[in-house]
Amino acid sequence: MLRRPLIAALLLLLGAFAPAALADEPLPKGAEGTFELQGTNGYQVFGLIGSTGTSGMLSLFVEKRGAAAIYTVRGEVTREHVRFNLGALGDVDVIVQPTGRMETVGSKCGKPTRIEGEEYTGTIAFHGEEGFTDVEATRTPLRLEPILDLVCGGMGGSEVSGGGLPGVVLRIASNDGPGLRLNQNHRGAPVFYEARMTEREGAMRVDRTVSGHLGGGALSYDPTLSSARFSAGAPFSGNATYAGRRLAREARPGQGSWLGTLAVDFPGRAGVPLAGPDFSASIVHARRTEFHG
Repeated sequence: MLRRPLIAALLLLLGAFAPAALADEPLPKGAEGTFELQGTNGYQVFGLIGSTGTSGMLSLFVEKRGAAAIYTVRGEVTREHVRFNLGALGDVDVIVQPTGRMETVGSKCGKPTRIEGEEYTGTIAFHGEEGFTDVEATRTPLRLEPILDLVCGGMGGSEVSGGGLPGVVLRIASNDGPGLRLNQNHRGAPVFYEARMTEREGAMRVDRTVSGHLGGGALSYDPTLSSARFSAGAPFSGNATYAGRRLAREARPGQGSWLGTLAVDFPGRAGVPLAGPDFSASIVHARRTEFHG
């Protein structure tokens, strides 16, 4: 899933699971729990709540197939109270209450265990930029399974580059702006794409991503890798052209310009430019392999 690498990174930051604090004391480093709600327009809203030992941290994953926006903000996390201010986008202000029921939890690849169930009660509200999704709730279960599932395998990909490979990878970047990656294993093969951007909204960090596959006609390139062209439909509009020096079939990437009208729709940010004089590109022969855990 899109959220997996970022959950893992947050847990590394917070540290391993630690014993729970007593009463309403701050929690030690670790993951406190998660919640999952259904947003509008097909988006799932997934909250991962943890403690750094001195403050709380929320990563709010708002995603559907091929698109995600991740909002990370600091706030208050104690054993009994969770509070995060999302500014104009909403609020998470809940208390942790036992449900009085025993529940069975466990990872998809581990042994289940019995624990006392808990839930978040209060206010969970999120209103995405440009109206891309909305969600409001006053009660939702505190869940641990998504954290435990991190020990299990997931989806991913690997990449090798070299002069004898028939495919290419194009990496497009801008200074402090969005970036794009395009992989095609051979002419006419499906094109894998991944576009990313990172912003600050007040005290909040926002990471936006779109990824997926397009038909083979979306990308074309010269055998010398001196030129390439990308043009595709949603979530993209427009097109862009790479121009660089002629490149032999070697592993060292070629460098060049990336100009055109290409733009992409991120969750909460539509029509973000992905080409122009502020962008540069590199190209090299490569092969991408995808795997599923």
